[in-house]
Amino acid sequence: MDAFGWEVVGSLAGVVAAVAAIVAVLPRRQRREVASADPQPTVLPPTARKSYLSRGESLLAGQSLYSPNGRTRFTLQDNANMVVSFDGVGDICDTGTTNIGQPKCLSLQEDGWLILYDVDDKPLWKQGPGGDHLNMQDNSHVVLYPAVGAEPVWATRSFFKAGQLVDWIPLRSRVRFFDV
Repeated sequence: MDAFGWEVVGSLAGVVAAVAAIVAVLPRRQRREVASADPQPTVLPPTARKSYLSRGESLLAGQSLYSPNGRTRFTLQDNANMVVSFDGVGDICDTGTTNIGQPKCLSLQEDGWLILYDVDDKPLWKQGPGGDHLNMQDNSHVVLYPAVGAEPVWATRSFFKAGQLVDWIPLRSRVRFFDV
């Protein structure tokens, strides 16, 4: 490559570095406003989206889990609420944790507790024990599954079943015909 080619490469590298430096110093809220100003939101490829949390993993405030088909999102909002949103429908349910504190992260602990922590690392909300993995499913249900067994440790209230929005009823709360 001649001197002119290297000069162009150096100039482009300088531009990229300058843009990265500007984005790095923007407050997180301003970054979101800049990103949301684009009428065509950037869609991450499915491989960049995470649909589950395993023990020891966390979801930071402002981050989301996505269903494998990409139509549903579970978001830890900056107001501490955790909301399930479905494409074309909007918000279908939440955890009811709005304004209980300033959230830092939703963490699935090694001991199986799912805990929402504030910025001072104090628990704001928790579910468990016994959780092994938290899944954002294609049917819009967010479920904390145990390592063994099928009955969820915790799940969001609503999800889609056969195209209808239904409420989840934990097994221990269901009445069975043979129990009556």
